[in-house]
Amino acid sequence: MPYFVKVPLIVRRLFPAAQWRGDAARKVIYLTFDDGPDPASSHRLLDLLQRENVFGSFFMLGKNAEKYPEIMERFRFSGHLLGNHSYSHINGLETTLETYLEDVERAARLIPSSFFRPPYGKMSWLQYRRLRKDWKIVMWTVMPGDFDEKLDASILLQRMLKHLRPGTIYVLHDKASCIDKLEKVLPVFIRKAKEKSYIFERINF
Repeated sequence: MPYFVKVPLIVRRLFPAAQWRGDAARKVIYLTFDDGPDPASSHRLLDLLQRENVFGSFFMLGKNAEKYPEIMERFRFSGHLLGNHSYSHINGLETTLETYLEDVERAARLIPSSFFRPPYGKMSWLQYRRLRKDWKIVMWTVMPGDFDEKLDASILLQRMLKHLRPGTIYVLHDKASCIDKLEKVLPVFIRKAKEKSYIFERINF
């Protein structure tokens, strides 16, 4: 499936109240991770971030939170921000308003948070209008493509460094298919970003 590495302005204008980037006046960046928890990746990812002394934001799937409560317990004491990524990762553009909202609320019972990220970044205008009443909708600035099986780790790193700007929100994934790449890329990226005086923060808008 094709994807934008950097989200075009015209796409950002579709959902103007959503958060697409952070504070561009400060040298701060945000690492965000979707789709966890996952026993094959979550502990490795948490260990990596702890070693690097970096905090991130994790947008969780309710079905995974329900399946792996022991991993959720570790997340709750990790210092990272936890957000809602729906219960079953449904595509809003293929789902009725009622079904979509029910799926999000089902996840909310397992993931207490005021932050929400729509799966695939896709939702209808009506879904968006309803969700923004109760949630802080967090999108992203850069999707470097850690999920892309054809993408080498070196290219992933190049993309992340190329788009390093104040306020950038990176979307990555807490899943088995991505963790090997992330373990190669993130320590290098974090070191190079820190050398340029960037700091890493949780989503805090």
